[in-house]
Amino acid sequence: MSETNTAAKPGSIALRVMFLDASRTRYAEVMTSLEEGGVEILHTNKRDEAVETALKFKPDLMVVNLFLDNASNLPIVRELKKLFEKQGLKILVVTGHHSRENILECLRAGATDFILEPFDARLLLQRIRYQLQDRTAYAPDDLKAEPTQVAAGFQMLYDALRILAEVKDPQRAIYEVLKLVADMSLATRVNVVLADIELNDCLVVASSDDPALMNLDVDLEKYPEVREVTLNGTIVYVKDITQNPLTKKIADQVKSIKITSLLVFPIRHRSETLGTLTIRLGNEEGLKVSDKHLKLFYMVALCLAPKLAGRKLLKKLQKPKPEATE
Repeated sequence: MSETNTAAKPGSIALRVMFLDASRTRYAEVMTSLEEGGVEILHTNKRDEAVETALKFKPDLMVVNLFLDNASNLPIVRELKKLFEKQGLKILVVTGHHSRENILECLRAGATDFILEPFDARLLLQRIRYQLQDRTAYAPDDLKAEPTQVAAGFQMLYDALRILAEVKDPQRAIYEVLKLVADMSLATRVNVVLADIELNDCLVVASSDDPALMNLDVDLEKYPEVREVTLNGTIVYVKDITQNPLTKKIADQVKSIKITSLLVFPIRHRSETLGTLTIRLGNEEGLKVSDKHLKLFYMVALCLAPKLAGRKLLKKLQKPKPEATE
């Protein structure tokens, strides 16, 4: 059969995931896990009918193999993104082409995320579950900040702008701003990183808890929240790192620094997400997160953007030149 449809459990409010690929078998483990969680599944291998099928099924997320029947599915991704713009359809592209241009083309077409072949079923399932979460950029409207917190926020923003304007050393300026954010949020750590999705690495530019922690190269796989924010350019609030699919895998690794939740903000410059401002919070005496705080820290992230843009340019210029071949 070219199409399979598995109904959700009786009484549940189902999310829907649609797969467009020649093979259903390769997703068997993922589909089974989703079905057990009450997700409604549909698979099709008919690319010519994919859009019509999606309009009938109304998926919340689509997993699309980039190539099917020796043709690219990017036109389908573009059309689906346009048709489902108001519904916020998530599209995860599966591709075996690892080139930078290919990945960027997928993202420009409207893909929310991508996974490279051959993929691990557990990783794909983790990506799908995270994308299906009801994520919003800001906290619920009923979260309010006290007047004194608002005043303190304006003062912090003023101090941050003054530091960025007056301190000549860019890295030192960023560190001083991170200290301000850490003091206000009672965070265990606040850091700024440059992220490179294509190379799967990131550079810790500065960290509030250690003035000497600068220019540290780290594997992007260790920072799934940074990867997510850099890909999608949206604020991510992980209330509990042990329960959120995005961070559950790394929860044990960060217990030593007493992190329970994360606030991650995109640092954007000229329509490009350069990296992130990450606030790591602990349970005891931590920040009571409000919509005002999220907006305030996002403004700080935007203020940091010009400094980080200069740092990214410098990093590119410092890349070693390829060795000449005889």
